[in-house]
Amino acid sequence: MVLSYKRGPSLKPQIQFSLSRDPQRYIYPNLYSIPHPHRQRLHFMIMSVMGSPMLSLTAAVGSFPFQTKYIPMSRDVRIKLGAEVDADSGQTRSATQTNGWFAPQRSRVAEGSPVSPLPLSSSHSEFWWDGQQVYIRDLDSPFGTYVNDVKIKKAVVLSSGDIISLGSKISRNANTPSYITDDHLKPVIAKVTLAGVSSS
Repeated sequence: MVLSYKRGPSLKPQIQFSLSRDPQRYIYPNLYSIPHPHRQRLHFMIMSVMGSPMLSLTAAVGSFPFQTKYIPMSRDVRIKLGAEVDADSGQTRSATQTNGWFAPQRSRVAEGSPVSPLPLSSSHSEFWWDGQQVYIRDLDSPFGTYVNDVKIKKAVVLSSGDIISLGSKISRNANTPSYITDDHLKPVIAKVTLAGVSSS
């Protein structure tokens, strides 16, 4: 399979696929030569064609802001979703577009430390692929995990188009610190897209 990348008139990436004489030989574009906003999306598209399982999370309306995630999955490997900063140990994990950690945002205080979304726990939930389907499970988080607005109490199957919410919105009150922004009170809400996963 030969993959070529070119820019169309609208400056949006266009991907062309063609089969080579040797179907076992794959020629990849140099992903790092592609503009950053499109790089991970292109990788997700390539993995979709290759049949490799991946999960994409895109911020939905009302969500704490985050970059779209493209997370590769291996069979029976559990991937945690949670805050970049571990509230218990103070340890900072590196949030990237290919893992389940969500980066904090700056507070209203210019010199203040970044603040994670308050409804999001350090280890909020986890998901995994069993070779056929993708499951998500809450990890006893204080504000819960929701799939399509339903709070889950056990592992449930995820499908493309599902909306997951890691926590629920917290209302501002007289005790809310002034440096907390409205975004900090929002949960992580994401639309799920699956690639390389059976729809059955």
